Parts: sequence; structure tokens; C-alpha cells
Amino acid sequence: LKLSVTSGIYNKLGLLDNINDIRNLLLEYTKSIVDYFSEKNKPGCRKIINDIKNYINCNYFNDISLRQISSEFFMNESYLSDLFKKETGFSFSSYLTRVRMEQAKILLKQMDLKPHAISEMVGYNNSRYFNKVFKKYTGTTPFEYRERILNNG
Repeated sequence: LKLSVTSGIYNKLGLLDNINDIRNLLLEYTKSIVDYFSEKNKPGCRKIINDIKNYINCNYFNDISLRQISSEFFMNESYLSDLFKKETGFSFSSYLTRVRMEQAKILLKQMDLKPHAISEMVGYNNSRYFNKVFKKYTGTTPFEYRERILNNG
């Protein structure tokens, strides 16, 4: 298929004798390629974002960055950031934080786990920073959250 399309372009180019006709032909082909990929990538965008969300959900405890994800998924960092926000309604970092905080809330129900250990389990090497993010996300510290669970059973 690629060979026939390529040879078709070469055949048409060979028949043209002025720069404007060549430019118009190339613009026409470029537009058809852009249209093709625009249509093709609409569901593909959802798929790649779902793949990235799955990656985050399985690797939230690791050091994850937008730069690393964009590299692993062969995408421009800025484009991925915009696409992720458009498809999920969350920025990349807020989605990652959300996944980590929801997992932390689950882990805080296990009374034998200390909050500083939980912070590492959900991808935060600095437990003070984890406490700050957790409080911003839930309105309570991890300790207060656990106490509330104990009291409300």
C-alpha cells in the first residue's frame, strides 16, 4: 500500500510542470494525511490516555514524571500534557496525586502501617511533603484521617 501511494505521488509529480501545481499537489496530500490522522487519532487519543492512566495506576509508587511518561509513550511533553487534560479533565500531576492519595487512604485503614511507610508506598520519599499533599487533598493529616476511620468505624 505504501509503495502504491508513493509511486502514485511520484507519477503525478512527474506530470506537473510548474511549481504552483507541485505545491498544490503536495498541500492536497499533506491535508489528506493530516485529516486521516486527525480522524484516526480521535479514539486513539483516548486509547493512549487510557494506556497512560493504566501505567500510572500500576506504577504510582515509583518516581513518575510527565517527561518520563512522554518519553516512554513517544509523545511531545507539551502535547501529552494538553491531551491528558483534555481527555481526563485533570492535569497529569493532579491525576497522579489523586491516584496516590486514594491509595494512601486505603492503606491508612491498615492500622499496622505507619504513615511515613505509607508515604513511601505511594511514591513520596519525603513524608512531610506527603503529609502536606494529603492534607491539601483530604482536608486532614494522615494521622487525623486514620483517627476518623477508627472513630467512625
